[in-house]
Amino acid sequence: MRSPFLVSLIATVLLLTVLAIAYALREDPYGIYGATGDPGEVSRVDLFWHTRLYKPYRLRAEDAEHLFIGSSRTGRLVPGDTWPGQQTSYNGALPGITLYEMLRVLQHAQANAPLQSVVLGLEYYMFRNDKEQDMPGFADARLERPAPTAMQRLRHVAQLFVDRWATLYSRSAIKDSVLAARGDRGSQRTFYEDGSWDTDAGEFAGRFVYHLLTNQKYREFRFLSKQRDYALLEDILGFAEEHGIEVTLLISPSHTHILSAVELAGELQAYRDWQREVVELATRSGVPVYGLETNREMMLEPITPDPELFHDGVHYSRKVGRAISRCLPRAARGAGCEDPLVMTRLTPDSLRGYQATFTTLVENYATTNPADHAMLLRSLERAMASDVPVGSSEFR
Repeated sequence: MRSPFLVSLIATVLLLTVLAIAYALREDPYGIYGATGDPGEVSRVDLFWHTRLYKPYRLRAEDAEHLFIGSSRTGRLVPGDTWPGQQTSYNGALPGITLYEMLRVLQHAQANAPLQSVVLGLEYYMFRNDKEQDMPGFADARLERPAPTAMQRLRHVAQLFVDRWATLYSRSAIKDSVLAARGDRGSQRTFYEDGSWDTDAGEFAGRFVYHLLTNQKYREFRFLSKQRDYALLEDILGFAEEHGIEVTLLISPSHTHILSAVELAGELQAYRDWQREVVELATRSGVPVYGLETNREMMLEPITPDPELFHDGVHYSRKVGRAISRCLPRAARGAGCEDPLVMTRLTPDSLRGYQATFTTLVENYATTNPADHAMLLRSLERAMASDVPVGSSEFR
């Protein structure tokens, strides 16, 4: 005979479990089950650290035919501006994405619905041969594969059960559900239903974040591997060709302030070599690749507490992201962009003039932006004097 206390305890636990799951479902803190915060936003909490959790589910729901994939810089691009009138476009960017993750996002999207086109945002760090295969929060089994094996299907189903627990009943899910109910995002980022996001850096804008990024990029180019690996990009392009997906490559632009830090690290030539190698690979594959680093207004924007075009020299603003998004289809037709944006189709011939232009911007930075260049030298003074690597994280 069961004890009344035991029956009561079990009933209480079951009731609390149901209430906790119902509460998490209603608040949907990670934007997985369909609830949204303010109009156009996918969640009311900061999803930056949960992007690798919620985007695979959003991709499954969207059945996107047109896709952006890249790092958080690509995350500023607006699918509806590139593919107007298309209800099946999505921005699948992930902060600090690796090439392997890029391949898996592409495979996952294709497994859900046949893709027509994809724009890939490329960055130097992705190609370092010492780069990790994936970043924290990524679960390979969460993403589907075209024609999976029986074991891969089993692992995928098991991951879905794990994710249900993590998003509905875990301590962090309950905590974030409370934050969602309070409208506490936890940062200045806003995530939108189309997969894009933006940052209102607020008090962290301007000189402070420029200082962080110049130090990170200096150390990345000065101390990390100089060897580059293109095998995964070849796999991505091969997969796209096999499935009839039209590919466009976009070299994500950096402010001249950041490229000057790369120059001070003695690796601006390595950056130029990387661009040349990407262009050569794209040319062999018949894939267009575009660059934006000849835009003087954008590249030489003065560093102020409230910058309009770049938040930190690496991440451009949503205003720039929308301008790039609108320009991509125009560039594909050979038309110009909205003034003053210039998007250059990079070929082995055009690359020489393109690189000469942004190299001149870097070499003349001390003259064109003297106060900002002086700030750059002060920011890097300790790093250049010690010449000792200091741990840095992917600030994306």
